[in-house]
Amino acid sequence: MADYFARAMFNVPVGLQTALCLDELAKIVECKKNDQLVQPVFYNIDPSEVRNQKGKFGDALSKHEEKLKDNKKVQSWREALHEAANISGWHYKHEYVPIFNDYFYALNSCIEFEFIQVIVEEISNSKLNRMPLFVAKCPVGINSRVETIILQLDIGSNDVRMLGMYGPSGMGKTTIAKVVYNKNFYCFKRSYFLENVRDKLRTFDGIIQLQETLLCETLGNRQLKVCSESKGTIAIENLLGNKRILLILDDVDKSDQIERLIGGCDWFASGS
Repeated sequence: MADYFARAMFNVPVGLQTALCLDELAKIVECKKNDQLVQPVFYNIDPSEVRNQKGKFGDALSKHEEKLKDNKKVQSWREALHEAANISGWHYKHEYVPIFNDYFYALNSCIEFEFIQVIVEEISNSKLNRMPLFVAKCPVGINSRVETIILQLDIGSNDVRMLGMYGPSGMGKTTIAKVVYNKNFYCFKRSYFLENVRDKLRTFDGIIQLQETLLCETLGNRQLKVCSESKGTIAIENLLGNKRILLILDDVDKSDQIERLIGGCDWFASGS
């Protein structure tokens, strides 16, 4: 478990008073670069305070800058806090209205053991079963293209992004897409790489099979069945709509294939 899963806990910034805690946070954030799953828990603090380093977080970091006279180290802590706040995780608050969205679970006024149980169940049901895609040895020059695409996707933004890659066969589009997926799927509660869309659409009931695969794999429920294309589209809207998702459709050659398969991209939550 330690080789694959790491956690970051955010509370009122008592931990920010010690450089050791901030160094440890920076190491945790580094874990995701080694294909480890990192999920933050925000306990009685809003993720935006961590991301933007305002209020007590900003004050504590400013004191470190004055004390240490090491702007480089403090900057690394700021970057780690910002990056951690952009990773999908859990948010616990002491209030009386339960809130749920697919970027953060906000469980208000629930008993702490219930909050912990939600985390345990979520990890058990899906997170540890989501593995990076196998990618053959990357061709020379692919990394710069991957970074360009990730920059265009602007992970952590509030709008819904749709990005297309096109070009002749054999140029490495699928490989680039897989690397992009591996570098970013952990930032989302729901993610899937749907392969060979064009070829599967040519088969009998291909659209239904693709819709069923997308729903089952994304939601972690192998019992879901799709009876028709129209019902599959409605199911995707109802079950995946309003969720923050990373979805890659591989080998699509007509724009109407996207609409037939998943309906409207505006169905998904901000940040998809």
